[in-house]
Amino acid sequence: RILKFHWHSPGKSEARIHSKVRQLRVPYVPELLHSAAINGDHDRDGGVVGEVLLMENAGESVSSVFEESSSLPGFRIADIFAGYAHTLLAAAEGDRSVFVLHRDISTNNLMVRGGSTPFVIDWGCGLIVNNDEDRIAATTAMVGTAVYMSIRVLQGSRNRSLIDDLESLFLVLVHCLWRKYGKPTDRFDALWQGNLNKDQVLGTRMLWLGSKAMFIKGMGLSNCPSELERLATGLYDCLFPADIDNYSIIEKLEDPRLNKVNAAKLLAVFETAIGGSSAATRSFMAKMKCLSGLREFVDKCRQSADKESNIGRSVQASLSKKRKAEGNTSGSNPKKPFHPQ
Repeated sequence: RILKFHWHSPGKSEARIHSKVRQLRVPYVPELLHSAAINGDHDRDGGVVGEVLLMENAGESVSSVFEESSSLPGFRIADIFAGYAHTLLAAAEGDRSVFVLHRDISTNNLMVRGGSTPFVIDWGCGLIVNNDEDRIAATTAMVGTAVYMSIRVLQGSRNRSLIDDLESLFLVLVHCLWRKYGKPTDRFDALWQGNLNKDQVLGTRMLWLGSKAMFIKGMGLSNCPSELERLATGLYDCLFPADIDNYSIIEKLEDPRLNKVNAAKLLAVFETAIGGSSAATRSFMAKMKCLSGLREFVDKCRQSADKESNIGRSVQASLSKKRKAEGNTSGSNPKKPFHPQ
């Protein structure tokens, strides 16, 4: 079990956010067994509030999985990251009336239990937003761990969305890969060891991720499992499309990635990373628990979108028939089209 104590400002109870995520049936979030506020309610007015949380065991950090001498096979680690992606997608997209952003994805908040079950913990920086069809949250707070913050957050954008959590997930993966398989450099040592301020982190990141070629060269991977290398480059392509200037776009209405995360494309990245298209490979991928869960979620979202689209087309067809009927005259007079005013 995990026992955690922390201080939070009024209205920022981690237990409340954690409970909301569990209520939304978001996968891979540990059960919250007990929580209590110190010297008052969770969200009392004034000052800070102490809070204790007791959660089910979530295992070890994802960075520990990479550091162990008997590291998991590449396809297993890719499957675990598919579980993390599923969690973030489900929190941000799984319910039409409310969504939750984590906002502090890091190596310390991504856990693995038993070498196969992922967990996303520490929802204390999370944000619950109601009734926003665009799935964009406006906030003035810059929260999170600097080395894993998205470029948009480091630039000072006041808008948050799923794309920021996914970019943090990508950064956790590449950090773990670089530490395990990468070539040490002074620049990367300073970046990942937390020796740079936020402006320096932003400058280093923009140089490194400015192009796919620079990204691959900067990683300097050697002996990296092919599944994980494919996953890293696939996520780069998914998060930083070549036709979008990701580094100068920080306003809500100017960044098309903010409210248009392509879940099907993200799923394809994991499927391509883990295997190919042969029947044997498809059978193998079907055994990947997290990948299968992500696929089911994406299919459900696709069916829901198709249903809404069909309903829309049905309504339009009914209106069209009604208008035609209203435009018809009785007897032998020719039919006249209906022209709405």
